[in-house]
Amino acid sequence: MTRTHNKHIRAYVDGVDISGYTRSVGTLGWMFDSEPDAAVTDAVKNVVIGKCDIQAGAISAFLDNDAAGLFVLAGKAAADHGTRNVMVAIGANAAPVQGDNVFAWKFEQTSYQMEQGSGFVVVTIPLGGASSQSTLTYKKPWGKLLAEKQTRLVGAGVNAAAGVDDLGTTSALGGIFIYHLFASDGTLTLNAEVADGTNIW
Repeated sequence: MTRTHNKHIRAYVDGVDISGYTRSVGTLGWMFDSEPDAAVTDAVKNVVIGKCDIQAGAISAFLDNDAAGLFVLAGKAAADHGTRNVMVAIGANAAPVQGDNVFAWKFEQTSYQMEQGSGFVVVTIPLGGASSQSTLTYKKPWGKLLAEKQTRLVGAGVNAAAGVDDLGTTSALGGIFIYHLFASDGTLTLNAEVADGTNIW
């Protein structure tokens, strides 16, 4: 398993890059059910196969003396509850690039805590379980980063280069395409394809 430093983690919430403000990102959980009195080696019984509990720990960040500022950008006005689209890209001893691991899901925000400092505020955003409002029914929050955060201009044309090769494996459950669009003039098209040119989304 490749180790990484916290500085190589990138955190995106509701289309806002909070990486430069983030102090810490809590545990990213993906847990399948088991019987409460079963040993870890026992067969799994009485659970729905393919369903799991997805959790994300609290995100803590520094903001410039305005606790609301960060999420005003996302149109959330620093509400103390609601839903958040969270993506955490994890770089392997460097800033995240194409092919690195990424954790992404829609979560319930359970509260919004802040502490005033001298010229700044510390904000903590506790996240509950996966949101019931999420349309994501494919219960696997882990995937591969298809493209790192970057500016794409019209002059650069369509990216037709070979992308992530996930060791040629297949999935009977399909997949999902999750993205955060930070800014746009509204004229772009986002697309992901498998090797034969079939659109994922």
